[in-house]
Amino acid sequence: MGEAWPGANFRLIDRNTEIAPGMYLTALVSDRPGTLELHELSLAIRTPDGLVLVVGCSHPGVEHIVQEATAINPHINILFGVCTRSRHRILKSSALQRCCTTNTG
Repeated sequence: MGEAWPGANFRLIDRNTEIAPGMYLTALVSDRPGTLELHELSLAIRTPDGLVLVVGCSHPGVEHIVQEATAINPHINILFGVCTRSRHRILKSSALQRCCTTNTG
């Protein structure tokens, strides 16, 4: 690791890690068929109103990503999916609706 960018400082992220003041990466591994053992990172940004959570495809499950982010701050203000399929799953997730409120308007 790091050969393409000799001066870079690459680190394996395998748990909640603060990468800059108020910015965190959460690391989860999918346990779902078809994506079993797929590692995925999400970005959590601390704001005065709570966390802004930016997720990718959400292979580990949106509810697990939210649960992991609540260890940083239990108040999730905004949840944003960066791919169309994850955004649809996020908005339709009954497990997510049970653990936090969403505003899709």
